[in-house]
Amino acid sequence: MLNSLQSGLSGLKVHQTYLDVIGNNLANANTPGFKSSRITFADLFSETIKNSTMPTSTTGGQNPSQIGMGAKVGSIDVAMTQGAVLSTGRPFDLGIQGEGFFVLSDGTTDYYTRSGAMGIDGDSYLVNLSNGMRVQSNTLQDIQIDSDISLAPMATGNIGFSGSLPALVTGPIAEVITPNSPLYEGTAAQISGSSAASFTLADGDTMTLRVNSGSAQEIEFLAADFTAIGADITNCTAAEIATVINNLGLSGFTASANANALVLTTENTGDAASLDIDDGTGTPASTLGLSLSMVSGTQTAAGENTVLNDLVSNTSDYQNGDMISIQGTDASGLVLQDYFTYGADGTTLGELRDHISSLYDDATCTLDTNGNLVLTADNAGESALSLFVHDHETSMGTTLWPNFSVTTDGTASDQVTTSVSVFDSMGVTHTLTLTFVRNGDSERTWDIQAELQEGDGVVVNNTVDAVRFNEDGSFAAVLGGGNSIDIQFTGLNTSQNIIFDFGTQSKFDGLTQVGDTGSVQISSHDGYGAGSLASMSIESTGNIIGHFSNGQFQTLGQIGLATFSNASGLEKEGDSLFAESVNSGTRILSLPDTGAAGRILAGTLEHSNVDIGQEFVSLIEAQRGFQANARIITTIDEVLAEMVNLV
Repeated sequence: MLNSLQSGLSGLKVHQTYLDVIGNNLANANTPGFKSSRITFADLFSETIKNSTMPTSTTGGQNPSQIGMGAKVGSIDVAMTQGAVLSTGRPFDLGIQGEGFFVLSDGTTDYYTRSGAMGIDGDSYLVNLSNGMRVQSNTLQDIQIDSDISLAPMATGNIGFSGSLPALVTGPIAEVITPNSPLYEGTAAQISGSSAASFTLADGDTMTLRVNSGSAQEIEFLAADFTAIGADITNCTAAEIATVINNLGLSGFTASANANALVLTTENTGDAASLDIDDGTGTPASTLGLSLSMVSGTQTAAGENTVLNDLVSNTSDYQNGDMISIQGTDASGLVLQDYFTYGADGTTLGELRDHISSLYDDATCTLDTNGNLVLTADNAGESALSLFVHDHETSMGTTLWPNFSVTTDGTASDQVTTSVSVFDSMGVTHTLTLTFVRNGDSERTWDIQAELQEGDGVVVNNTVDAVRFNEDGSFAAVLGGGNSIDIQFTGLNTSQNIIFDFGTQSKFDGLTQVGDTGSVQISSHDGYGAGSLASMSIESTGNIIGHFSNGQFQTLGQIGLATFSNASGLEKEGDSLFAESVNSGTRILSLPDTGAAGRILAGTLEHSNVDIGQEFVSLIEAQRGFQANARIITTIDEVLAEMVNLV
């Protein structure tokens, strides 16, 4: 009977452990990157009552007679199956679709995790937000991103063309110049809190704010900052809180108070403008009634009453006296240049349209319903019309104005004009006007004439002769001996060579000659001005891409992943961390999106792989097993009591 008691006791112990494993799984059902565990049982040694015997010539053999001594925990195994990958919208939330692990370091020891809630710390290192450990590259280096990095300018050396020159000459048509993108007016992203006479904050409360999906900016509420403006952090108004926030010198948004509520508003407008708030220390966002969901701005086609500072492409507001440069050529080829002075000449897009129109004696500028400034020649026929709008270098305001090109050609002269911004070696932008003129000797051959604005310099060899097209309209060859021009920019000693790319011979991947009308676009050009880091994103390969204000991008770092031959053999260290064990195998470092490591999904987090339904079923099994073993003990107790009563 004592064996029965021991068996029941061992059963209680293993089922208690079973409940511990299930409880831990359920507790971490919503822990990002958590991997569930399962338990297996094994029996204890058995007491042999009778040994087995061999068969003889007259009798058969007999099996051994054994009584088991109970159960023990055989193993507790970690299930490394893929968890669901859920979108979060944060660019530095990283999920892994595959078998890899992020490598983290505390400076002395490497750890491994599937929890990809990452961010940039105060020293510009990429860290895991839950524990502050630094994320490692595939060469086990800390990933540090210089947020003050800038790109030096690069001179334009190549220009690629697309679109089509007209194959058929029709009657006289007035030339039309349109932009490569319309203009939009937009609203800012705005989050308003709850209205109250006063709010109670705690010294050291923090919340993080991401403006336009950029890097996190921390707002820390300090009692001293409130005291400095004559306020009390434990009994402060929305206006006082707005003043403290604005005094922190954060970028991209402003704080204000409206009807006793705190209001945060982005400086930029349009679909790309956004605000995303997360609580940090304490719950100041919740206290102020600020939504923790990301909000975005809106945009619609700009109209004549749209104020220039309300354009989505306006990145810095114009001040009275700021000048917008208007350059181009009229229909007769006369070079035009004038300035629209903000305030004096007007403030709206309609007033800018009228100013552009007044500059041209033989063309009219209109604004269509899609927000496009359209310049149309007054008379049909041969035309050299062009337009380029950009901010004057002394202007405080800044707008990303579109490039304008010919979309309807004045067919009398069989020519198409387009313009492109080219950069010299100092990063200064210049307008290069390119006129495609049909060669009189052949309907399928065109000459290109290049011109700069007056004062910008001289195009030394300004003509590319005999660009030939095949009968089907595909590009054939340049028969004139060269496909480049040389420009001597004013103030520079060395001329700059620019090569033209018309596409692949006998293909339709570049400039063609088809249809009745022509429209030539600039498909590519490699020059750019100086730029500063504007935003970052992460590719599936782990590359951290920096997007610069000049439209360029550059790889700033790369995240590495580690795999193991037996990932289930890793040891859990808490904080969603794993460490190598003697049975996990040696780590294999690799780049994301290669082999079994898997790819990184930015803006997502891997959910726990706990199956709650299965855990509840296991919970019932563990409960019944515990009850059965408890019943063994109570039954043996009753039998022993009966034996005592025999005396």
